[in-house]
Amino acid sequence: MQVTPTTWYSGTPEPDGFKHDTPGAALLVTLAGTAEVTPVDTAQFRWRRPTLDVLPGEDVIARLAAALPQIRARDHLVRLTVTGRLPLAERAALEGDLATRAPAFGWFAADLSALAVEAIPEDLDQIDRAGALRQAAEVLMAEAGDATLSQSDRDTASAALARLYALSQEVRT
Repeated sequence: MQVTPTTWYSGTPEPDGFKHDTPGAALLVTLAGTAEVTPVDTAQFRWRRPTLDVLPGEDVIARLAAALPQIRARDHLVRLTVTGRLPLAERAALEGDLATRAPAFGWFAADLSALAVEAIPEDLDQIDRAGALRQAAEVLMAEAGDATLSQSDRDTASAALARLYALSQEVRT
């Protein structure tokens, strides 16, 4: 990183965190009257923090693919953040796709805590039409939309409902 016109900080040859998105490098300095400084990539790993803001009806899987590194995935360490809102079925599809993609990377984590769930009563039929699972889904859906609860409690209920939906779909297949 160039600090001043005549001062450079070389950084590290291999970054060890998500703090900077720049790859590790060494500085090639040529002294011929004035100093010429050229960064030379040395790092194997690339630390990435993509953010994906999604809405219902979008092709979330295609947007996810475009947001993630396409080549040398094993050399990428990824901390993905997904925000916005999705219906239960689309969220379950996104979670399934994330689980499929994750092993290809050197390290992969996805934070879906800011991803709201849009649930409709018909979605609950996909979980169960009656019984304990249906009752649990109805309670979670009510809590997710209950303005008297804290945002944290509503988010927890939404995430739990999304997880219940995803698990119920896994059992069906």
